[in-house]
Amino acid sequence: SAAALTECVKLREELRAKQVQWSCLDFAVDQSRDRAAALQQQIKEDNDKLQKTHTELGNTRQEMRTMSEESARNRIQVEELEKALAKKDAQIGVQIKVLRNEKEDLQKVAQSLREERRVSRGELLK
Repeated sequence: SAAALTECVKLREELRAKQVQWSCLDFAVDQSRDRAAALQQQIKEDNDKLQKTHTELGNTRQEMRTMSEESARNRIQVEELEKALAKKDAQIGVQIKVLRNEKEDLQKVAQSLREERRVSRGELLK
């Protein structure tokens, strides 16, 4: 019975050692679960940030396309305005020539009238 008692004590010590090991393993498992949960949360947050960045990038690309299209439209408008301005400038140049010719004609007529008036006065004085 002493051998049985010794065996019982030995088995009890092995059981306590196993219980300590199990407690340590349980603690390690709990820590691993906590760490895994924290990592999952971090992955979720990183994915959310990545999705937000992806959305912002898409929006930025769309804004750039829109600005590029607006720029192209503005460039076309500027070209059209430059053509219209050149046309108007040419029309004004023609009008200036016409007005100068009219001015010269009017100056000739005025000169002619002055001469006629002088001649008329001269004849009246005679």
